[in-house]
This record gives sequence, structure tokens and C-alpha cells, in this order.
Amino acid sequence: MLFVAFWAYIASKGLQGDHSIAEIFSGLYGLMALFGGIFGLIVGKKFGGFKSYIGATVMFISLGLLAQEAGQLIYSAYTQLFKIEIPYPSWGDVGYFGSVILYILAAWNAVKAVRTKVALKSKLNKTLITVLPLLLLGFSYFVFLSDYQADSSDILATILDFAYPLGQALYIAIALLALLLSRSFLGGIMKKAIMLLILAFVLQYAADFMFLYQHNQDTWKTAGLNELLYLTAYFVTTLSLVSFNSVILQLSANEDADHGSSN
Repeated sequence: MLFVAFWAYIASKGLQGDHSIAEIFSGLYGLMALFGGIFGLIVGKKFGGFKSYIGATVMFISLGLLAQEAGQLIYSAYTQLFKIEIPYPSWGDVGYFGSVILYILAAWNAVKAVRTKVALKSKLNKTLITVLPLLLLGFSYFVFLSDYQADSSDILATILDFAYPLGQALYIAIALLALLLSRSFLGGIMKKAIMLLILAFVLQYAADFMFLYQHNQDTWKTAGLNELLYLTAYFVTTLSLVSFNSVILQLSANEDADHGSSN
């Protein structure tokens, strides 16, 4: 809420852009991602880290947040330390695109965590498993990339322009699959966590697309609406980690109760 209030003050005073106060906001709001990433690593380790599917889901989400913060710090270094316009692609995209890969791995481990034979036997589920990814990938391509004019002089930028939206459509589709399957997993215990994760992924998708669009149109501003959207995405992603922590605590409590009853 403090960061949102800070952003609202900047917007109300017309300080977005090259103003020093805007630069301060831009350099600091990534602390939301840093906090969420560190919190998530602690939570993931409670559930075995990469040795369990739920633990791996949380770990990959957390590393994705930390990768986002790394990308943001590098972008801030361009503007604050080197006093140059942020290039695209840049070293910051190692962190930003790295988060896309990490979120795909997180969503896939969530699917592994909740998949059940009963859910996979459903004809409706089988159809949705096939159709959802194709619809999202097709939407990303035809809406955002069908009229794309590739720049032969900058192959890496062209690759990233395609990889960002398509990669994000992929992790949203996989997360939707996890939500679909979670209904049959221990009474839907993971439903809330996965719904928050999907919302976070959609916000991240929207923030990255807005950045690419504004960058191409030369309309991106420091502390603009795009950075508020990034802040919101980081916040909701952190909320999903809090929810996963609740799942882990509940599962642990159930295991303790089972052991107690068997004794």
C-alpha cells in the first residue's frame, strides 16, 4: 500500500518520466519481488524444496520473482549508474526472460502435484488439456504477433518479441490445467493457491506486454502505469506463495493427525 501511495503521489504531481522521485520509485518497488522471492524460498524448503512437486512449484515461483528483481536492478543500473537509455534487448532481459522459464517450470510442477488418475480420465478434462494451450498460444500470436515486422538487423530482439508472449501464454495455460486438476486433489486444497498464481501470471503477462508495446511506441515512462502493473503482479505472486504456505501447513497438520491416529 505504501508503494501504491508513492506511485499515486508521483502520478498526481506529474513526476513520471525522468524525474528523480520517479527514479526512486522505479528502483525500490522491486523490493516486493525480493521479499516474495525470499519468503517463497523459505516456504519451499519447508516442503522438501525441489524434492517434492509442491515444494518445487514454490521454489520456481520464488526464483522467478528473484529473476524479475534482478532484471529490474539491471535496468535501474542503466538509468541511474550509467545514465543511458535502457537498451532492448539488454542484460536485464536475462532476468526477465529467465522468469518466464522459471514460471513455466513452476506451473508444470503444480500440474504434477495435483494430477490424479480420476481427473485425467475425464473426457472434458482431456479436451481442455489439449484445447486451452492451443487457444492461448493462438491468441498471443494472432493478436500480438500476426502483423509483426521483424528486424533482420536485430535477431535477438525478434526472438524475444516472440518468446515473451508465447512463453507466458504457455505458463498461463499450464497453470489453468493445474487449476482444473486441483479440484480432485485432497478436496481442492490447492485451488485458492493456484487461482492466485494464475491471476499473478496474467498480471505478469499484461505487464510484460505493456512494456514491450510502450517501448516499441516510445511511450514508456519511469513510474508509469506499467511499473504499477509490475508491482501488482509481484504482490499477487507473493500472495500466492502465502497461500501455498497455508497448503503446506495444512498438509503437515493432516500428516501429524494421521500419525497420531495410527499410534
